[in-house]
Amino acid sequence: MIRLRPYKTKDAYEIVKWISQREEFFLWCADLIDYPFNIESMNKLNTEFDKDDMGWLVTGIDNSGRPIGFAALSKADFEKNNIHLGFVLINSSLRGKRIGIELIEAVKRYCYDILHFDSITLKVFADNAAAAKCYLSCGFKETSRETRYFESIGKEYEGISMQCLKNKG
Repeated sequence: MIRLRPYKTKDAYEIVKWISQREEFFLWCADLIDYPFNIESMNKLNTEFDKDDMGWLVTGIDNSGRPIGFAALSKADFEKNNIHLGFVLINSSLRGKRIGIELIEAVKRYCYDILHFDSITLKVFADNAAAAKCYLSCGFKETSRETRYFESIGKEYEGISMQCLKNKG
């Protein structure tokens, strides 16, 4: 069982071990976080979220309290009852074991039952097939697609926008 708790600065020491390749990093965050991925880039992300009243970071932990997942919630719109999910990451040694599904389901419970949002949105690259499949299996539905060129890696990627509604997923 995965539990959510607020992100702690010390979590970065574990989280930065979960990505080792440049392409994997890009598919995870679209270069919205400083590369190379290290403690300093996580600290910078944390500082940015600490200043943002409409977003926060969460860590998924196992039964021993060890970090095994991470996510960011942002763009909280309290009038439209929507929040955006991003930067979802699972410990690389646990991928393929349904931990991603457990993390997303925990995030959904938190967003719906604690924060009382009615919908959650996210974006995922079509090239990140495992993540897209995970979101679909958790009740997210595709709402649109967009192709964009990223100068940082000199390549075009197709992005998929998704949404999950409280009583539909």
